[in-house]
Amino acid sequence: MTNQIPGASAKILIAGFGALGRNMLKQAPHANITSLNRASNSPAPHHIQADLLKPETLLDLPQFDYVVFTATPDERTESAYKTTYVEATNNLLFALSKQAVKRFYFVSSTSVYGQHQGETVDEVSDTAATSFSGKAIRRGEELVNENAIPSTLIRFGGIYGNGRSMLIRHVKAGVDVANQPAPITNRIHEDDCAGLLLHLVAIAQQGTDLAPCYVAVDDDGSNKAAVYQFIAEQLNCPQQVNLLPERPSNLGKRCNNQLMKKTGYQLLYPSYRSGYLHMINRMKQESS
Repeated sequence: MTNQIPGASAKILIAGFGALGRNMLKQAPHANITSLNRASNSPAPHHIQADLLKPETLLDLPQFDYVVFTATPDERTESAYKTTYVEATNNLLFALSKQAVKRFYFVSSTSVYGQHQGETVDEVSDTAATSFSGKAIRRGEELVNENAIPSTLIRFGGIYGNGRSMLIRHVKAGVDVANQPAPITNRIHEDDCAGLLLHLVAIAQQGTDLAPCYVAVDDDGSNKAAVYQFIAEQLNCPQQVNLLPERPSNLGKRCNNQLMKKTGYQLLYPSYRSGYLHMINRMKQESS
């Protein structure tokens, strides 16, 4: 089974259209996609200029079959996360309440889990987030689950790729990593995030039942020291990673992606190695 792309007959709204939405559009240029954000224009075939934080701009939305919520906060503050994942989610769900939306896809995060001692988590694990970001995202999930519209939550791990290069910047600046043991990190390339969302819409369009939640990470959850060292090796600066002989207070968690894989989705970058190698090679080409 290959990764699926929605047919043109499915009317898809990407709310909070941004980098992830643009990636979806790139992978499915012939899909019937409408973007929604505050911008006056968009590369999507159809566009709605609206503000998810202003309910009056969401009045009289046209009918959509599938809605994908991809909004992200403008800044990393508690108030920004609450307005994005709680207020904006609530406003959009209310605006869609009189429609016959077939499925609402909510882009979530593995930060909704509070486990931090190396536990393995999946879709049914406890969600007792400790960070303000995780708490706000979890409240958004609850709003979606409480709504009458059929829905699916997609909990992405650490997204990287394209313009998302935080770990690469860390290595270039020099980074210390506790290594007795090193904390676990779960990652997924942005191309796979977009591809999975399209795949889930497409198989729902074909009549396949979806789970209420998917944990979305690659196959190679690893420790952060190994990831940093791999990046440093590709950048020819191994000395930029300093392994500290101490135990971190937060060992992280290991995310199980088996339910995601049962949908038939095939990862474009099944390991952080293939993903970061592609990303670094592309950066080198662009700078040469």
